[in-house]
Amino acid sequence: MFESLLDDPEWIKDFNQTYTDFFIKHLSYIFDTCGTPDGFYLYDDLAYNKGLFCSSQLLRELFLPYYQKLTHFLHSHNVLAIFHCCGNSEAAIPLIIESGFDALNPMEVKAGCDVVRFAEKYGESLAFIGGFDVRILENGDRSQIKKEVLRITDAMRHLKASYFFGTDHSVSPNVNFDDYQYAFDCFKEHCYY
Repeated sequence: MFESLLDDPEWIKDFNQTYTDFFIKHLSYIFDTCGTPDGFYLYDDLAYNKGLFCSSQLLRELFLPYYQKLTHFLHSHNVLAIFHCCGNSEAAIPLIIESGFDALNPMEVKAGCDVVRFAEKYGESLAFIGGFDVRILENGDRSQIKKEVLRITDAMRHLKASYFFGTDHSVSPNVNFDDYQYAFDCFKEHCYY
């Protein structure tokens, strides 16, 4: 598929149109039958640990129109559109905003992302979900856990940015449940602003 971004962009457009139509058709049925959720996650990793898989321009040409069509559909049903992208997604954030997404998840720290830096640049346009370095949870040091929770919540409060607690990637089996609960309790204690 990566080769096709350059060699066969029309196939990529057809692929994206097919999946966009598939999502909209099936979500329409679900919304009509079961009601609407508060939000919808679109999982579409655009990056790896060093940056985007392709240029921002290719993403804009080959993906943006389909993201916009999907977010427009979701917003027409009062459903928030949340974009999930692992890796270093920073260069894609303007595209994510232009596409109409309301929130970004997970902002992988080990790939160079920093939820506070993102909020400084884009906090008026996006809400942020995640960004808490899971490696801090893995080491189990409660003082480091609290320090990172306070760094994020204090910055988000100062910036008046919307933030929902979560890790920056999958929670591994190396994370003790009590440590995760401690981080969440610290967040609950300091999140109000």
